[in-house]
Amino acid sequence: MKRILFEALDASHAEVLHDLWSDREVVRFTNWELSSALEQTRERIERLRSRYASEPHRLGPYAVRDDESQLVGLIGIDYGDREHELWYLVRRDRWGRGYGSAMVARMIDEASARGFGRLVATAVAANTASWRLL
Repeated sequence: MKRILFEALDASHAEVLHDLWSDREVVRFTNWELSSALEQTRERIERLRSRYASEPHRLGPYAVRDDESQLVGLIGIDYGDREHELWYLVRRDRWGRGYGSAMVARMIDEASARGFGRLVATAVAANTASWRLL
């Protein structure tokens, strides 16, 4: 399994996440919207941080780094309609290299340890990698 590090999402991740959120290939396989400007990315990070900080039933959002300290993606567990929903994004240059699987496995372990119980996940129909993984 890939060695990964989860860290709390903050403003220091804005530039790399802007690259992730403005990559049409990444975003078209998700329920996220494209980020057209770095300031929009910073605002999105703050909205995520605020929403997660106010709800104890959410987990994350985490920026995920590899063993070389490079940002690989983003992951979290949201809470809505009485269900915990897992979501994740992986940089396109890391697709097919096991990072998504490692991120999801680690998040499931963490959610289980916190007693979250059942998790649900949505995958965009065209995202066959997520369908297999989830």
